[in-house]
Amino acid sequence: MLELDQLPPELRSEALFAIEGATVSPWSDLRTEQIEEDDWVWPLPADSLYPDLARMNQGKLEIAPCDLSRTELAGYRFLGFEDNDANPGEPVSTVTRQFQRPDGVIVALTENDLSGHGAVVVVAELVREHVSNWPAAFTVQRTSSGRTRSVIDWAHDGRDFTLVVLDDVRLPRSSPRYDKEWMFRLAEAIEHASQADVPVTEH
Repeated sequence: MLELDQLPPELRSEALFAIEGATVSPWSDLRTEQIEEDDWVWPLPADSLYPDLARMNQGKLEIAPCDLSRTELAGYRFLGFEDNDANPGEPVSTVTRQFQRPDGVIVALTENDLSGHGAVVVVAELVREHVSNWPAAFTVQRTSSGRTRSVIDWAHDGRDFTLVVLDDVRLPRSSPRYDKEWMFRLAEAIEHASQADVPVTEH
């Protein structure tokens, strides 16, 4: 974790802008980040997903997805793995699984193994949330067409996790139980599962 004054000038200006946008106000809990329709990859359509890792790609899988059998996701409908577009023999260090909640809302979990080839930079002044003891970023993003997603991103020991729910969990559209507290409880369960380090071949 770095302090603001430890960042390079170009990154410091971006962090200052983010801090200004996150300044505490009576409306801060309902702040929404406006994004472009194609900004960051949205969960892929269900009919493009793969039922298991063996049929997902031709690359060399170098990440073992964490075992989710003791999390709430185990009770959801497993939709499949997203393709990673790897070439034959190409190292693959990212895996994304999609699930469908009982109310039909899509939940996606991406795991990215950064050990040996990447890192996550955390700015102390921007940390307002945690998953277990790890700094986490929570955002709600919306496009001009109205598509909305809630995102929690955190990392530990060289692995980055991104949990996406295609709903605004601050104002859940189907049931009040699927709120922000629910999403963070789910993230905590995923974090605990990842520490068990039990490799799986499916969901």
